[in-house]
Amino acid sequence: SLVLTALGFIPALAGIFLLPLYLNQLSSEEYALMNLVIIFAGFAAMIGNLKLDAAMRTFYFDFDKEPDKLQQYLSQVFSLGLALLILVFGILLLIGPYLFQLVFRSEEISFYPYGFYALAASFLSLAKSPYMIFLKNQIRLKEFAFYNLGEFGLIFALQAYFILVLKKGVEGALLGSLLAQAFIFILFFLLNYRLLRLRIDLEFLKPSLKYSLGIIPFILINWMIIRGDRILFEQFSDLKEVGKYALLMAILGFSRILLNAMDNA
Repeated sequence: SLVLTALGFIPALAGIFLLPLYLNQLSSEEYALMNLVIIFAGFAAMIGNLKLDAAMRTFYFDFDKEPDKLQQYLSQVFSLGLALLILVFGILLLIGPYLFQLVFRSEEISFYPYGFYALAASFLSLAKSPYMIFLKNQIRLKEFAFYNLGEFGLIFALQAYFILVLKKGVEGALLGSLLAQAFIFILFFLLNYRLLRLRIDLEFLKPSLKYSLGIIPFILINWMIIRGDRILFEQFSDLKEVGKYALLMAILGFSRILLNAMDNA
């Protein structure tokens, strides 16, 4: 459990270790902008796959004594989740600019390129989530660590490069995260392409879909409590004040990240 807790904690460490870089290289307005688009992207990604990754956490144990059925279940969840994410991402490419105008008051928060980078990174990360849950439940620590450490290292290195060397600011931070997630996902897919199924058995997945759809209201409420305050705050304040608030919440949220990692383990 201690090892799983540590490994589950690693992805969040990138944001913590990068805070000094953000504070030195980004303005309060840029830091706020980055936080807001990442929060929006995370929300869209969670809804985009209908929380099938949450179903994987539970229904895994219905098949853990039957390896063939477990592999079939993993393939079906991964394939349907990926298809849904691609569909939702395609829709957001069309309506994203209009959504940003509705959600955000500041004209500086544009869908292209900021929202696009954040959405693509979130969707790529979530696409492999069922497999990461599978690895944790199987206690395949080496493979689980490989993906988590790889993600952490690439995000850290690419964001530092784009911000410090290329002076790309918040755009560089978001682009670095996207490129890191894209590289990890491509590597993951090349190693696990057999998971993809063109024929999706909705009858087989019906219990999982009922479960995942049932917890979406909870996910929405939880998101509003933990993340939605910054989007609400932006409606009544300028980005500089939102940036200060987001920084304080990031620091205070460190303990919550640790507790979540322990809970997941």
